[in-house]
Amino acid sequence: MKRFILFIGCYFIVFASMAQELSLSFNHIALSVKDVNASATFYSSILGLQEITNRTKSEGIRWFSLLDGKELHLVSTVKGPVTINKAVHIALTTSNMDALIKKLAANNITYSDWPGTLNKVSVRADGILQIYFQDVDGYWIEVNSVASDKNEEVLAKKDIGAMLDTLNATAGRANFGAYFKLYTEDAVFIGTDATEVWDKKAFMQFAKPYFDKGKAWNFTVLKRNIYVDKSGAWGWFDEMLNTQMKICRGSGVVVKVGNEWKLKQYVLSMTMPNSQVTPAVKLKAEEEDALMKKLISQ
Repeated sequence: MKRFILFIGCYFIVFASMAQELSLSFNHIALSVKDVNASATFYSSILGLQEITNRTKSEGIRWFSLLDGKELHLVSTVKGPVTINKAVHIALTTSNMDALIKKLAANNITYSDWPGTLNKVSVRADGILQIYFQDVDGYWIEVNSVASDKNEEVLAKKDIGAMLDTLNATAGRANFGAYFKLYTEDAVFIGTDATEVWDKKAFMQFAKPYFDKGKAWNFTVLKRNIYVDKSGAWGWFDEMLNTQMKICRGSGVVVKVGNEWKLKQYVLSMTMPNSQVTPAVKLKAEEEDALMKKLISQ
């Protein structure tokens, strides 16, 4: 329990369009502090915030810039009790988390992850690093690392992998609708037979009798590689699969549709040990020689 008020005043700039629609934008956050000068020293020396002109001209108030026109106001003119907990906090972003942690240590300021484990950094689901610590008045401050292309790539690979796992699982459960929902409308499926190059509609027609029997195919991943383009809009993959045909390779192209990853192309190939190539070629020679002759004549 504190003897001073947590006064977080968020004032907003109001914009009215010609249609008189109301919109609000963030302006500043205000903290009720016990000693405005001690608090100002903390925010300027530890966090490196730049002090700006206090346009109220009132004693006991100091302003700091949070960049982009946003401000932090420290107010020592209001007295009273307040309860502070971690859920009420200021969140800032840094491009150098390591330097900040070293600075906190040099000033004997402890930090923790969200659950409260001392000297531990939280890692958010999207890869952002987070730490929490308190200022001289006990207010909680959260600092996040800058979102990077690497973070986005890691998250995209995780989502693509989950989608491919769902693809295999829905086929194993013979869930026709859920399986084909993972393909784009213009998707292409290329099967193990040389003649199997199907658009989505043709692949659905081929697959439906298998799904209707309650058992399609049941593939499990042995090894998978996922790659994401720098744009974050598409990627590609290859994977080794345990199947009823022994080891097969799945590969293809995925694209992001809204917030979901979907298959634009899927290629299923049977693998062949080098030691078995010669006898395998003999087995398929007659049938594929006829097919090649047909294709060449077209």
